[in-house]
Amino acid sequence: MKADGFSKVNDERKCSFYISDDLESQKVCKVLKNHVAWEVGVGDSSRIRKVISIGKCKYFLKVNALTHRNERIRTTLRIKRRGTYDWVLAEIDNGIRLAHLDYIPKVKAYGFKRNRLGLVTHAFVLMEFVESAHSVQELINKFPCRVNELVYASFGLIYKHIIDGFIHLDLWLGNIMLSECLKNGWLIDLEYCKFTKHPRLEEKLGYCLGYYHRHTLSGIMSLEQYLSIFNQWHQNTLGDMHCENINSFITKYSMNETARKTRFEMF
Repeated sequence: MKADGFSKVNDERKCSFYISDDLESQKVCKVLKNHVAWEVGVGDSSRIRKVISIGKCKYFLKVNALTHRNERIRTTLRIKRRGTYDWVLAEIDNGIRLAHLDYIPKVKAYGFKRNRLGLVTHAFVLMEFVESAHSVQELINKFPCRVNELVYASFGLIYKHIIDGFIHLDLWLGNIMLSECLKNGWLIDLEYCKFTKHPRLEEKLGYCLGYYHRHTLSGIMSLEQYLSIFNQWHQNTLGDMHCENINSFITKYSMNETARKTRFEMF
């Protein structure tokens, strides 16, 4: 899986690294070998999330172990289901496809480790680290009195990504990041996205906002309070788009759980 703009570097331990052409590949490989614990088992200890430094720059490293035989086979053979790769490949593929958007942290390197049968057992992705960003969850914990302001600020990013032709199907407080001044935002954890154009914009926005409320926000504020914040944002931003239609979709998806497979097939 070599994407344009990346160079492949092989390692003697059945590892393949793909390094962005704007980085010094040998230096990156050396640092990654020191940080990526390829020797660990396939349990939860293999799930690594850490900030690392390469030269003067900081990056965010994610390492995931593939614990099931079928997901190892699908990842190794690049098999798609419902039009997308399994989650570890999907995060890499989606991140590279969306690299032109300024609210998506850039993928700088990725790679795989294989076992003696040639099956992928571990995957990693190295992304740009946004120094000034915090998840909405972190900001609410830090500034609980600003929860309405933080929720309001996240609506614009949710709307923008739909207009840009894709839908993030797992939007919750941990997958939206904002600067403390609330002027900039980023979407992360892109393994569960679908590329789709504008038709049904109201339902897509209503789904995202309903899901956003249902998952963790519902424990912080009522649906009525949430809709009030949205209506204020809608009045200031969207103008003539039918607010009542969007509100009905928000209510529907906030009050009803949607299974992961169903979410992907809806749009």
